Amino acid sequence: MTRRWLILISLLGHLTLAFGLFVAGVWHIEQMPAGKHVTAALATMSPPAASGGAPLAARKVDVVKKPVRELVQPTVKPDLAPTPAVPTTTSLEPGEGSGSGAGSGSGDDPTGTGGCTSPPCGVGEPVAAVAALPPPKPPAPPKPTFVPPVILEGLRISGETQIHPPEGVANQILRDNRTRVTGGFRVCLSAGGEVASVTMALSTKYPAYDSLLADTIRTWRYKPYLVDNRPTAVCGNVTFIFAMH
Repeated sequence: MTRRWLILISLLGHLTLAFGLFVAGVWHIEQMPAGKHVTAALATMSPPAASGGAPLAARKVDVVKKPVRELVQPTVKPDLAPTPAVPTTTSLEPGEGSGSGAGSGSGDDPTGTGGCTSPPCGVGEPVAAVAALPPPKPPAPPKPTFVPPVILEGLRISGETQIHPPEGVANQILRDNRTRVTGGFRVCLSAGGEVASVTMALSTKYPAYDSLLADTIRTWRYKPYLVDNRPTAVCGNVTFIFAMH
């Protein structure tokens, strides 16, 4: 078998296969049920013309148009009711009338007696008694300046400083097996240097000894404490230590 026969047999086989496929396609197209109609709601544009030829015919498509309801905005009618005018009446004619009334008043009398409080008063008008105002309070004295114990000791010019406890208190201290007793006082001086007050700050635990120390401090004398060359009241602490050997 030559090559030419092989080509001829292959060509016939292909033609037969193509014809069979064509026939089968026509059979399926004819078997489609009749009466069905496809409706498209989209419009199609005609395809552009081929180069060098006439434009292709557009495929006919059924277009279903739906009615469009227009939206109408309601119109608001303005209120055209007229505003009633306010009548005005002007009368220039003279008229006649009569009336009566009564009144009352009040004055500047703080006591309620009805008299005058600011002379000179009218004829026959009594002068009201004005309540006396309380006298103003005197200004509070300035607080004394607080100084260290060394400065207060330097201001002292007289007074006993070696103050021993009374005999009965000393015996009590021995019975208590105490060898050291401490007491403290706050001493305030006037501007002239006199002892103005003595206040106990630390008790010795023996009232008789505390009283003796306070009474002795009140007999001390000091020179004035100067601030800008002016005598000034001051306060300071004084401490007593009694030790037994």
